[in-house]
Amino acid sequence: MATTVDANAHDVEQAVLSAHKAFVSGVWSRRLPAERERILLRYADLLEQHAEELAQLETLEQGKSIMVARAFEVGVFGRPLLARRGLLRLPLQVL
Repeated sequence: MATTVDANAHDVEQAVLSAHKAFVSGVWSRRLPAERERILLRYADLLEQHAEELAQLETLEQGKSIMVARAFEVGVFGRPLLARRGLLRLPLQVL
């Protein structure tokens, strides 16, 4: 599929600094809740649209069965967002 290099301590430090900078900037936290919801629901739409492709990639990368990838690796990412839409009911223990 692809070749990547392992992260070293400097790479991790840069990632943490970048995440902190994004958090402090308010790019996300200062958005109105309705705007954040719109963005997250769009993300859920994209996950749903590309679910099969993502499951196949997960199968190739991890060697898991396609059924496991569909149900657990890809399917769980969008569940809370779909539940928020009322399109999916989560078991009480998840809430």
